[in-house]
Amino acid sequence: MNLKRWTFMVLAVLLPMAAGCQKETAEPPQGSVRANQAYLDTFGQPPVPDRGECFARVGYYPLRSSPERLQAVPFFLFNIESERPLLFERLVNNPLALPADGPLLNPFPSGTSMQVATRGELLELQLKSPNPASATDLAAMAAALTETAGQYPEIKRVRLWLNGALWPGMPAEGFVPEPKRIVEPGPPRLLLVIGSWEADAAGPEEILADFDRPVTVESFSLSDEAGRNLEGEYFTSAFDMAVVLRPAQPEAMREGMPLRASWKVKDKLGRGGSGEGRFMLQRHDHVQQPQ
Repeated sequence: MNLKRWTFMVLAVLLPMAAGCQKETAEPPQGSVRANQAYLDTFGQPPVPDRGECFARVGYYPLRSSPERLQAVPFFLFNIESERPLLFERLVNNPLALPADGPLLNPFPSGTSMQVATRGELLELQLKSPNPASATDLAAMAAALTETAGQYPEIKRVRLWLNGALWPGMPAEGFVPEPKRIVEPGPPRLLLVIGSWEADAAGPEEILADFDRPVTVESFSLSDEAGRNLEGEYFTSAFDMAVVLRPAQPEAMREGMPLRASWKVKDKLGRGGSGEGRFMLQRHDHVQQPQ
């Protein structure tokens, strides 16, 4: 299957897109991208958006099998003035990016919010959470926040607060990044399959097969449990992080239906990934981002 580049900014894929992009015009301006060293070292050169200036950064999540170790995921931001608050907000509140049975976990309780302040070499993060966290989750949260901050060379220490109190077990000088606990991401993986529903629609307008990083797709197929290929228009998403299907019969698609995917992809550093898997179609209700 030949896949064409899709330039629409897809909402709620592996790593959600930032608000603030201008609406398409007949001749949109050329886009640009600026990646920091942490992104380049982990994922290579990022894709260039069709319009707007994008900033490629990373966030770190704990491994489900070894929460003391972390792995990077890509984030794409469009507002450099509020880059760090946006980055940490995405890190904390990014549930669709990490499937419940995937290799990475999000240790942050639902409803967590934060404030970000930079004081020279010190980054202060004040978290508020309505839900309690275990000691294991607190350690994983601190590690994720500290290493995400550590991608900025000027940040040497991170001081954390939780619900107005200093973080339990934090050293007096704050946490210090420990890059040795960061692991390589390995080959690219297909994480989950999401349907994007418009309000009151019987079926999804798009079905998105989300990868864990930008990829070049060599082959891809999506079928129902009986093995029948899903018909429609196939595209690759903005930032090359998903294969997107506009189904020919959206009314036949339903939340929770089992789908089978087969893929062969390569990331920007030449790491290949392939496989076959069974996925339950997750539902995401499309919400228009403010312009």
